[in-house]
Amino acid sequence: MKSDQAHPLKKQAKYTLSNIFKLYIDDYLKKHNIPYHYQKIINDIINCGTGFFGFSYYQCDACGTIEVSNNTCNNRHCPSCQGAIQHQWVQTQIENMLPVPYYHVVFTIPALLNDLCRYNERELYNLLFKASAETLKAFGQNEKWLGAELGFFGILHTWGQKGWIHPHVHYIVPGGGLDGEDWKDVKYKAKFLFPVRALSIVFRGKFIEGLKELYYNSKLIIPETMDIPNNQEFEKFIDVLVARNWIAYSKAPFKTPEAVIKYIGYYTHRVAISNNRIKEIENDKITISYKDYKDNNTEKELTLSANDFISRFLLHILPPNFHKIRYYGILANGNKDKLEKARASLKDRDDHNESDEQASKKEEAKYEGNVKRCAICMTGIMVWIAIYHRYFTAIRSIDNHCRRTLKERKHY
Repeated sequence: MKSDQAHPLKKQAKYTLSNIFKLYIDDYLKKHNIPYHYQKIINDIINCGTGFFGFSYYQCDACGTIEVSNNTCNNRHCPSCQGAIQHQWVQTQIENMLPVPYYHVVFTIPALLNDLCRYNERELYNLLFKASAETLKAFGQNEKWLGAELGFFGILHTWGQKGWIHPHVHYIVPGGGLDGEDWKDVKYKAKFLFPVRALSIVFRGKFIEGLKELYYNSKLIIPETMDIPNNQEFEKFIDVLVARNWIAYSKAPFKTPEAVIKYIGYYTHRVAISNNRIKEIENDKITISYKDYKDNNTEKELTLSANDFISRFLLHILPPNFHKIRYYGILANGNKDKLEKARASLKDRDDHNESDEQASKKEEAKYEGNVKRCAICMTGIMVWIAIYHRYFTAIRSIDNHCRRTLKERKHY
């Protein structure tokens, strides 16, 4: 059983999304109707860390000090909850790392599709995953580029720096694939994974094909703002869409598995607007920071009305039960046997032969940042011993001193 505690070493932001919702959500709801699951998410964020979700007790494994803290909401849209969840996820990925170069590939759809995404989130985001993943698989299977089965995972982001819709998928791809029983390296690993121009063209074709299938099967909601009243106008829209710039971006390979872990940890559990980007709340105005990629990644500030800020944040609430991290090929859940074959084929690589000291450092890195030290003795680690959650209770095996402390607090 895992604790719901917020990440113990995370620096507290001056302002939080919870502050904004507490101040302005009542006025916002007087002017806007929002779905029930939006309301639940907002309620979770407002009540995160307040005691609404119960309490957790921790004991120092050295001096026995007992500490109590409020549980967090663990909602994937809450910026205060992502630290611990992110570290746990990264630890799992460490176990699946292969001793090969890793590549970062991004697929982005044109802004012309933004309105359509707002009304068809599940359909369009699923299509984005499907078209981009099938593109990578096709290039992997092509003998010209590799001729093997890839394994990779993708992370959906729906936002740009200013909070508008900007759907794109980040993929982390090992530099090679499984060919029968043997691992096969990509042919151009020193330069690139696959040619980005060719990736863009194939991705565009697969996405357009899927979009037309959705439309002609009456599975798309077309907003009035798009002015597409009939099939003829839809085909004109498709022609314009095809002429737009479809972006597939690929970075040079990471030099070490540790660099991959650090990088993917940054991307995986981000939310549309994190707490540390909220710079000021004053007079019904919210000021946020953003990076201007057109100006050499310069950090700038943007001031929005509270109404506009909330509207932009709500654009990025995902449909219920939608999976924003997905695994493919030999990294898919049902292909563990293939992953083991890849490991077996790569086990003799010289660059994977680690000294005991290197292995120990890597093991320590898995848990770095996910440990809370005792504030009394400064040496022990605080370990959860009891969780009294709003929806469940969990108690670890504890000694008599802890039992007495819990009884005094009337929680045992």
